[in-house]
Amino acid sequence: MLRFTSTRSVRTDVLFAPYFIALALYVPLLALFLATPDSVFRTRYLSSKYSSLEGAIFYALAIALFAGGALVGDLMARRRYDTVESVPQRHARATLVRLCVIGLALAVFGYAVWFGLAVSRAGGVGALVDTYRSDPATVRNYYFASVAGVTTLTQMAIGAVAVAVAYGLFRRRLVAALVGLVIVLSALVAVLASQRLALVELAVPIAYLAVAGRKATLARLALVTAAVVLVVGSFFISTEIRRTSPYRPLAAGDAVYRFFEYYLGSINNAFALADRYSLATPFYFATQPVWEFPGASHAGLTYEAISGIDAEELYAPTSTAPDNVFVATGTTPRISTFGLAGQAAADFGWAAPLWFLGLGGVVGAVYRAASRRRFYRALYAVWIVGLLDFVRIDYFLATRVVPTYAVLAAIFLLVERRPRPDAMEARARATAVSPSVQE
Repeated sequence: MLRFTSTRSVRTDVLFAPYFIALALYVPLLALFLATPDSVFRTRYLSSKYSSLEGAIFYALAIALFAGGALVGDLMARRRYDTVESVPQRHARATLVRLCVIGLALAVFGYAVWFGLAVSRAGGVGALVDTYRSDPATVRNYYFASVAGVTTLTQMAIGAVAVAVAYGLFRRRLVAALVGLVIVLSALVAVLASQRLALVELAVPIAYLAVAGRKATLARLALVTAAVVLVVGSFFISTEIRRTSPYRPLAAGDAVYRFFEYYLGSINNAFALADRYSLATPFYFATQPVWEFPGASHAGLTYEAISGIDAEELYAPTSTAPDNVFVATGTTPRISTFGLAGQAAADFGWAAPLWFLGLGGVVGAVYRAASRRRFYRALYAVWIVGLLDFVRIDYFLATRVVPTYAVLAAIFLLVERRPRPDAMEARARATAVSPSVQE
């Protein structure tokens, strides 16, 4: 909720509240989708617009219940996290630094191996650069193809960087050097491999942690927001033109249409799933980290083997099967994402609104805890990426976030759960005075 001071300033935290993001981002995107005519979809996006009352009701419910759940979770967590956290003791802080360095070092190692494989596949650095200039799709799909276990290591950087910034560990030279190296490597992957999310996953948490808890005037916030939109838009347009221009000309205006296609196309796909594929693949997307775990398929652990449903064929953008989502609904396979709402529709059917209510409650509680606890601040910094990409993907349960959760779980168990002397003394004092209070 907005908190204005006498100078008409506002706490920056409110801009990152899950219910604020839902109202400021999801609702306008849904309204834009509903207002976009079918002719634009056919001419610009090479797709038919999937319009249905059932899809619209489902999507609106998803947004409303997620935002409502987040607000309830925030309100319920306020009393629990109304005190300032105690500072970790020296031995706990040393453990925290070691865990952070290990996570960053493993990520750098993963990037080094990945880049080494890309250079080897290309036949040298020069050949890699030349191919990127003439055929960036080959660089993306072949040279930088995902390698099980290796690309997983690179994802450990997300949690480690968030922790380094949240706890102020970046002031140490080794940590700062590793964080800077990871950012450079992720930027190279974002450009060469056309994986912009790799850079976004670091930039968004860092930006949130840099401004969280501050106060600013509304005019300054508007100016900063406009600058961020300009920078993000320019980065997207430039990279989109660069990876498309070797095959066909792409004007800046076309790149803008392409930007909105990622979101409107995902909503379009979500409508199709809610209307025609409700509960088609129970728990498939929610348990995807299990099916995509390195070595799981070789051990026979697949969704099809357990459920008897070939979910991969059902959702594959390259499939020609008559029951494939894109074939059966006429939506474009150029955008193969379904968003959190679409995936929940396929997983839970019309029970999905309860899932959104519960997820919103958890996210809202963590948002409130982030205002007082550095660990939850780091976790919420990661989740903001999921909040901003709610319309496109389910980032909260995505396979790529599992290494991040592993880093945060280690820190929670080995650092946050350790009893701290000042906290124990506070509890002892509270216990000592409680009898007199009761009298």
